[in-house]
Amino acid sequence: MTTTRRRPHRLTRIALVTAVAIFPTGGCLSFWQGISIGIGAHNYSLEDQLIEAAKRGNQVSIEDLLDRGADIEAQKDNGDTALMAASSRGGVAVVELLLDRGADIDVRNDDGWTALMVASNYGHDEVAAVLRAWITKHRPRR
Repeated sequence: MTTTRRRPHRLTRIALVTAVAIFPTGGCLSFWQGISIGIGAHNYSLEDQLIEAAKRGNQVSIEDLLDRGADIEAQKDNGDTALMAASSRGGVAVVELLLDRGADIDVRNDDGWTALMVASNYGHDEVAAVLRAWITKHRPRR
């Protein structure tokens, strides 16, 4: 008995190609969400998208997501925030953007780590310096 393989709907195939071409390069995550229903992927919350964009260093998506109401202090299941995700990747510009948009530098994840601890642990000295400078500038001396 021969079985014929059913070809996917043309629109689905186009959506898959488009998603692969855009998403891995840090393209617009909101576009990925928009086609997700058509290709059977998950619908991610704005906060999940924000943390992923911070991890990838996608400043345009971060700005867009924050403008659309994403909670900058949202935490993943392990307590990590967008600021911690950016700090773990060494993204100086993204860290500065998140701080400028009001990210709390003192938030701790489930392991008790702050963004500064994360940056230092991964050897991102430039990010750690930015975080230390922000602390020095924005905290009154006792």
